[in-house]
Amino acid sequence: MPRISLRLTREQYEVLKELVEEGVYSSMSDVLREAVVKLLKEQRVHVAWQSSRSRSRATGSEL
Repeated sequence: MPRISLRLTREQYEVLKELVEEGVYSSMSDVLREAVVKLLKEQRVHVAWQSSRSRSRATGSEL
């Protein structure tokens, strides 16, 4: 699995660390992995919506 590194603010790090310490996630990697999965799902929905709007405009059936 590829690796990346990123910089967080101290506050962001502390909040994520608390989630791991409280047992919500098993590791910092799990927290970040889930956040990325959610972001990618949101982006797919957004792209699909934009694509649908573009098709509607092209056919003259915009809402």
